[in-house]
Amino acid sequence: MKKVYLIVCSLMIGALSYGSEIPNKTVKNLGVITVEDFSKVGVSKDKVIKANEIIKKSKNRYEYLLLDKKSKELEINKCILEGIEDNWDKVYALVDEIGVIEAKILKDRIKAQYEAQQCISQEQYLKARNIALERVRKAKLTENNKTQSK
Repeated sequence: MKKVYLIVCSLMIGALSYGSEIPNKTVKNLGVITVEDFSKVGVSKDKVIKANEIIKKSKNRYEYLLLDKKSKELEINKCILEGIEDNWDKVYALVDEIGVIEAKILKDRIKAQYEAQQCISQEQYLKARNIALERVRKAKLTENNKTQSK
């Protein structure tokens, strides 16, 4: 159990220290949608940065909760290997804890989606996505035409 705890703590500390090295104000794309696509539908760069930060925080929290869930599942497996007859109460408690973790994941996902929609409306997102998909489709057609002409 100490080894599992040590590994989980090491991963979390490593992730936190790596995350602190990344500059906050650089904005990457939100998937295939670029900042330029959002600007074409009237979303400012600051709002895209804020939405990107919300998504990153949500993703980090999800990964942390997922690690916690996996550690509980490992603990359940350990109880089963040690003999389930003596560990029913502990297994039931761990299953309840996993349920709480899954509820936190769902709540956090809903909250992050709401917060991101405060920065970028669903209409703006859909319009920007359509622009991005059209851009990708045109680039793919251009690439296909170049390879066919060779």
